Amino acid sequence: MATNSTLQDYRDDLDSRISASKVSGFWTQAFKDKALNDGGKQACNAYRWPFLELALTTQSRDAKEYYDYPAAPNAFSVDSIYQINVESEDYGDADGRTRVNWGEFQKRKNLGDDGTYVFTNHNGFYFLYPVPADGLEVSLYGLKQWRVLANAGDESVTPTDLDDSIVKIALARCLRKAKKYSEAKAELLEVLDPQVGTLSQLWAKVHEESPGGYKGNAQSSRW
Repeated sequence: MATNSTLQDYRDDLDSRISASKVSGFWTQAFKDKALNDGGKQACNAYRWPFLELALTTQSRDAKEYYDYPAAPNAFSVDSIYQINVESEDYGDADGRTRVNWGEFQKRKNLGDDGTYVFTNHNGFYFLYPVPADGLEVSLYGLKQWRVLANAGDESVTPTDLDDSIVKIALARCLRKAKKYSEAKAELLEVLDPQVGTLSQLWAKVHEESPGGYKGNAQSSRW
């Protein structure tokens, strides 16, 4: 993949498209930057992109049941942790602890330890049961969160493949502000149509090329 685009790259592309649209209006730089960041978030959240997958390690602490989600610079999207492994735990044929919803997690706790290791995502935290002993390595597998771009040189967390979709979503927001509702809807359909939109087409291509999940080793991180 090429070097990821910067906020200035996005600004230049958006300004060029606004000019080409021949729509008159006034948008502050702050408005356009927010539109670009919103476009980035929406594009990231559209699918479980393999290029957003990240593995990190931390340590269990003081028989603690719940932990904060990883923070910047390696922030995970909320509720995106899909696998957790804790040092020395035996999962049989499974890849890690079983992910369950919040209600099921509470039921497991009430029933007591039956030898099944589970975890859940809830309100920006992840919870573990049974609670691991202190000082064990905990490996987390999740999806990187869109990093808000504020300065011209800030780099996107996404590859350039998503640039066109991000800028089109931003353009749609600008067109809507100028009351060009039909044009804005057309731009969004080009990106978000579940059958022929640019994101769905990219997803089909990426999914075909990368059928598996994250295959690397978790990197150590403290947050």
